Amino acid sequence: MIVEGDPKGCPTYVKFSKLWSEAMHSIGKYEDMKPPEYWLRSVRRVGMEIRAVKIIKWRTNVPYTVFKDIVKETIKEWRRLGVNEKYIAKLNDLLEEVKREGFRWSDIVAILAEVKKFRGSDVVISDTISFRITCDFIESLVRSNAH
Repeated sequence: MIVEGDPKGCPTYVKFSKLWSEAMHSIGKYEDMKPPEYWLRSVRRVGMEIRAVKIIKWRTNVPYTVFKDIVKETIKEWRRLGVNEKYIAKLNDLLEEVKREGFRWSDIVAILAEVKKFRGSDVVISDTISFRITCDFIESLVRSNAH
C-alpha cells in the first residue's frame, strides 16, 4: 500500500510544499512529492496489479493558529538541521500569506497493489478490506482535524 500526499493543492499549499522541498535539498535531504500518476506508473512498472485507488480530500482549511504552530515547530527543526535562514524568512512570509488566503493540505492518495505471481485471492480480499479500513481511518483523521 502506498499512501502519499498529492503535490497539487491550494496555492499556499503548493508554495509551502515547494519551499519545504527547496529547504530539504539545500541540506542534502531530498523530499519531493510525486503526483498520483507517478506512483501508479511505478507500481505497474514493477509488475504489480493495482487493486484500489482512493483520493482522500481535506474539506476545510487548517486554522491559522494551527498553521502558525506548525511553522513555529518547522522553524525550530530547520534551525536544528542547519537550514539557511533565507528559507526560514520565506516560511515566515508564507505565514502572512496564509493569514490572508488560508491553507488546506493536499489530497491524500492511497493505492493498494499486489504482486501478481505471489498472492492468492484470499490474501487480496484481506488486503482490500485492510485498505478500506485504512482509508476510512485516514478519512476519520482528516475529518477530526478539520475542526
